[in-house]
Amino acid sequence: MMRNNSESAEYVTAFVIGAVIGAGAALLLRPEPQTRTQRIMGQLGPVARKAGKAARRAGKRYGRGLEHGRRATEELTDAGRQAIDEFQHRVERILADARDDMSDGMRDARRSIKRKLRQVRS
Repeated sequence: MMRNNSESAEYVTAFVIGAVIGAGAALLLRPEPQTRTQRIMGQLGPVARKAGKAARRAGKRYGRGLEHGRRATEELTDAGRQAIDEFQHRVERILADARDDMSDGMRDARRSIKRKLRQVRS
């Protein structure tokens, strides 16, 4: 029986030594507890990633918006120039017609005055 007790004691001793070594290893290998800042940063990480993605998408849209805005500005500028050119041509035609009408009216008035003067003299 003695032998049975000594074998049991050896098993118990081995078990206790293994448990102590395991507990020591667990304590040595455990990660350090996070500081409050590290916990907050860990929680903000996903939010920061989402914000970064949203910023990149907004930047792309802004770039596309700038390109659309540039094109629209060019088109509006061209349309404005065409409208001004057309307006200028119309004003020039109106002024030319008015000059012609005034010249014709002055010529007619001179003829009329000359006739009246002839009638008065005769």
